[in-house]
Amino acid sequence: MGSRIVIAMVVLSLAGCAGPGGMQRQDAGISRAASAAGGEAAPSARYISADGQVLKASFDNAADAVDLVLPDGRMLRLPQGLSASGVRYTDGRETFWEHHGEGSYWQGEKLIFRGTMKEESRPR
Repeated sequence: MGSRIVIAMVVLSLAGCAGPGGMQRQDAGISRAASAAGGEAAPSARYISADGQVLKASFDNAADAVDLVLPDGRMLRLPQGLSASGVRYTDGRETFWEHHGEGSYWQGEKLIFRGTMKEESRPR
């Protein structure tokens, strides 16, 4: 019976660290920008690749999703997925993963974009 209590304590302690979707949010360093819907604040960030391409991300924590503007101008919304570290959004075909200020965008297994957060969006 003692081992059941220890297991229950570990599970509850891990659940307390996790946000919606079973993962911890890491919004450190991501500023808040006014969203179009009602002027509510939403975390957003710009990621710049080594060759100067820009990817913009607006994190919709209420919907557990991210809105992306890709370097080619295409806009995309991805639902939050599971991640052992950082925060990951995926629809099973396309994935955006943010970890320690680095953002990467994948189509399947192919890395399309990797950049570092250089500029933060500012509220207007």
